Parts: sequence; structure tokens; C-alpha cells
Amino acid sequence: MHKKFKWILVFFIIVVACSFLLNMVIKTPGTMHLKTNITNNYKDDFQLYLLNSVDDELTEENSVKENYAIPNAVQELKFKMDTHVFKIRFDLGTQPSKPTLSDLKLTSLYQDYDLPLSNVTMKNSNQISEIAIKESSVSIQTDGIDPYIYVSIPNSIKKEILRDNAYIKQFIVIGISLIVSIVMCLLLRIRKDIIHLLREMKDHRELIYRLSLNDFKTRYAGSYLGVVWAFVQPVITVLIYWFVFEVGFRSGPVQDVPFILWLVAGIVPWFFFAESLGNSTNSLIEYNYLVKKVVFQIRVLPFMKIISSGYVHIFFILITLLIYGVYGLYPDIYYIQLIYYSIAAFFMVYSISLITSSLIVFFKDLGQIVSLVLQFGMWLTPILWNSTMLPSQFRWILKINPAYYIVEGYRDSLIYKVWFWERYNQSIYFWLLAAVFFFLGIVIMKKLKPHFADVL
Repeated sequence: MHKKFKWILVFFIIVVACSFLLNMVIKTPGTMHLKTNITNNYKDDFQLYLLNSVDDELTEENSVKENYAIPNAVQELKFKMDTHVFKIRFDLGTQPSKPTLSDLKLTSLYQDYDLPLSNVTMKNSNQISEIAIKESSVSIQTDGIDPYIYVSIPNSIKKEILRDNAYIKQFIVIGISLIVSIVMCLLLRIRKDIIHLLREMKDHRELIYRLSLNDFKTRYAGSYLGVVWAFVQPVITVLIYWFVFEVGFRSGPVQDVPFILWLVAGIVPWFFFAESLGNSTNSLIEYNYLVKKVVFQIRVLPFMKIISSGYVHIFFILITLLIYGVYGLYPDIYYIQLIYYSIAAFFMVYSISLITSSLIVFFKDLGQIVSLVLQFGMWLTPILWNSTMLPSQFRWILKINPAYYIVEGYRDSLIYKVWFWERYNQSIYFWLLAAVFFFLGIVIMKKLKPHFADVL
């Protein structure tokens, strides 16, 4: 009973501490949406210009656009905006027509509020000859190529939306805090194993270094160029992708960034992630003669394999910096994040490899499954294509992939100049997932270790 109370107390303390920190980091979402069903005679673009004050200018940066795709069909359009907006200029296409708006609503993150049709006004409108307001819809006759009306946003609805968003924030904070607390308690349960693992790494650091260096050399033993192939093959791969996509498919700059810079920033961490995971998965089988030794600490083998892959990764980071220098982009303070994201990739791969290297001893097909997953992962991770090509409602699928965090992190460091804590939601998800894999890896390898020698 005393032990259970201790764990409950630890869990409660972590929840409170985590909630306090997250409330400081996570801001209340200041967004809302304008939703409406539209029927129109033609395909066209509908655009909102958002005004936060009377003195605001109408600019493309402060606007959102949606496309009406099927003539004479009811289609829902959803425009995102912030809660500071007090008035909207609603542009109704680019040609004379008679659009009908119905179910005009403002929405919080989880609730809809009806926007009174009386807020749709002809005052200061342009190229509008008639507005016919019915019970739940409004029909508008436009007479030119730049028709627009104004819609005011009631403060009462904005207050309701802000309240709803505050509730959502607390729900998110509590949910994340509970998940973090569960994961932390799981790690505390195996704290002795973790401490023992760290001691193993420290005590055998020279052995790990010698094994990793020897592994790196023997991988290409017997070939004329030797370890040179470790660097040549990825370089050729990058050049092929660059030629195919930029020269062949004529892919232009990505968000005003030369394609080669955007490509290298994504593909270099992927090479490390894929190669180190593939090699570490087979580490126990490849070094089975060491596994059979009673005194040998087998958990260093996946670790050693990842370090072996890290030699090439360091080389390619230096090549990447050289390429960026050629284009006139020199190192700044954001480049230090490359160390952080490399450590993050290292920890994630090691955590996964503790699981895969243990299971492959009993299930040899797992090696082929890992290779297949990595092959698909190359294309499911936005390395050769931009994630903005996907509709926004589907992009969350990409973010489930832990490699996405690493790839985008390298681009944030080299190109976009974004700190990792600015993407706190993705950072929390990544480290929670890595911690879960680490916990499972420690437990699985501990359970299966006594049987390794018999199977191998």
C-alpha cells in the first residue's frame, strides 16, 4: 500500500509540474473560422480580407482564399482567421454572378456560432446591385469583376470563441501532462536498468569506439576504394535525385529556397536515420559470437552500429555546410540545433533498435519488414517533395512519422531559422514516442536476453 501511494504521489507531482510548464509555453489558440455553404453559377475564387482595426490596409498577407469548384452545387467554404478580426471584406469571385450564402457561422475549435445575416451589409460594397436576405441564406447579385461586401464580427461571439479556445487549451495541457506523467513513471520503474545502461556505455566507451571504427572499416573491406564507398554512394544518390527533380522535372525553388539546398537539408538526416536503423537492427545477428559470451553487454551493439553510421553523417553535415556556403548562406546561431536534432535522431534510432534487434533473433523476416518500411518511409517523409502539397487536413498523418521531426528540424536549422521549442507540440510528441520505444526496448531486450545464445 505504501509503495502504491508513493507512485500515486510521484504521478501527481509530475502532472502538476508538467501542467504548470505547459501553461507557460502553450498559448491560448487565437484562431476561429468563418464557415458558409455557397452556391454559385461558376467556378471561382472567394477571398476574405481581414481587418483588425479601422486603419488596417487591405493586403494579400492579411487575406485567405478558398476555391468554389463545382458550379450550381452546394459547397462548404472554410476561412481561417484570428480572433482580433472585427470586420471582413468578402470578395465574391471575379465575374458577374449570383452566389447564395447559407449557414453562415463562426467556429471555435469545437463549436459553431451562427453569424446573423444582418451583419452582411451593402455599406461600402462594390459592384453589388442586390442583396436578398431570407430566413437562413442571403443571395447577392454581383455586376463586375471585383465585387465585395463587408461582414462585421460581433464581439459577443468572439468572446465565446476565446472562452472555448481557452477550454481547449486546458484540455490539451491536461492530456499532455497525463501522458507525460505515465511515460515518466514507466521510465522511473526501470530507472535501475537505465542507470546500469549508462554505466555500461561509460565503462565500455573505448570498446564501443574500437568496435564502431572496425565495423565501419570492415563493411567495405576487400573493395579497392574501401571506406571511400561509404561517402561516394550517398553523394551519387543526392546528385541523381537533384538531376531528376530539378533538371528533369524542372522543380523550381521551394519557398524561395534553391531546390538543391532544400533537398540536401532533408536527405542528409534521412540517410543517417535509415542506415543506422537498418544496421542496428541486424547487430545481434551480425555479432552473434559476442552475444554468446556471458560477460559481454549486448546492449552496446546497436549503440555501436549507430555510431558507425554517424561517421558518414558527420561528413555529410560538413558537405552540407560547404554547399550552403557556396550559395552564400553561412553558419549562424541556428546551426547549433543540428547537434540537438542529431542527438534526437540517435536516441530515436537506438530506442527502436533495442526492440528490432531483439525481435529479429526470433523472427528473421523482421529485417525485410524494416527495409520495406524504410523504403516507403523515404517517400512518406517530405524529403523529395514539400508537405504543403498535401491538403492541410491530411498533414497530421506525416507528422506521426518520427523521421518527419528530424527532417523538418534540419530544415528549420539551415533554412527557416526556427527554434525547436517554437514547435513544442511536435517536440513533445517526438520525445514521448522515443521514450515509449526506449522503455519497450529495455524491457523486451531484458526479457529475451537469456534466450539469445540458444537461438543464435
